[in-house]
Amino acid sequence: MENSLVSIIIPTYNRAHLIGETLDSILAQTYQNWECIIVDDGSTDDTEEVVGAFINRDSRFQLHHRPHNILCGGNGARNYGAELAIAKYIIFFDSDDLFINTALENRMSFILKYGDHVDMLINNTGVFRKKLGDCDLLWNLMDANDSNLILLKRFLNMDMPWCTNSVTWSYNFFKSTGGWNTMLTAWQDWELHIIALLKNPTVVHLDKYPDNYYR
Repeated sequence: MENSLVSIIIPTYNRAHLIGETLDSILAQTYQNWECIIVDDGSTDDTEEVVGAFINRDSRFQLHHRPHNILCGGNGARNYGAELAIAKYIIFFDSDDLFINTALENRMSFILKYGDHVDMLINNTGVFRKKLGDCDLLWNLMDANDSNLILLKRFLNMDMPWCTNSVTWSYNFFKSTGGWNTMLTAWQDWELHIIALLKNPTVVHLDKYPDNYYR
C-alpha cells in the first residue's frame, strides 16, 4: 500500500475568489500520489475558469458538474465526487480551506503504518480568518484514547470533536455509511459522523499540530 493513491473531493459553488488558494495548498503537497475531484454545484461566477487553469497545469485536478438528477447542494456534490473517486482513501475538503504542505504525506504515512485497519484517521484542524496565522484557535480537541462511545456522546452533546476536513476515510467504510444526506442543508457533517460512529469503526487520531485550516 506504499504510496497509495488518495482522492480529495471538493464541492464548490461560486468560489472563484477563494478556490485558487485551496488548490494551491493541494498542489504544494509533498505527497504526490493524489487526485483532486472538484464538483461544481452550479456556479455562476468564474469558478470553472479558475479551476480550468489548475487542470491545465496538472492533470491530477479534475472538474465535474453535479448532474441534474442529483439534488443541488454540497452534499450531493460530495456524494457524486465519491462515486468518481478511485482511491482506497478519500478526504472531503471545502473550497475555501487550506492544507499545510505535509498534510497528505503525514496522513498516508500513518495509514501505511496501520495497514488496512483504519476506517477513519482524524487530524487536528486549525482556524483562520483571511490568512494563516491570524487566529490561534483549534476546531476542537480529542483524546487519542477516547472510545467511540465517548466521541458519539460528544457529537450528540454539540461538542464536535472534528470537522469535515479532519477525516481521511477508508473508501469502503465511507460507502457503508450511506454517504452524505442530500436532504439536509445544515448539520450534515454531524449526522454523517454520528452514523459512522454507530458502526463502531476503527478511529485513529494523529495527535499532532493541525494539518488543515478551516476558514
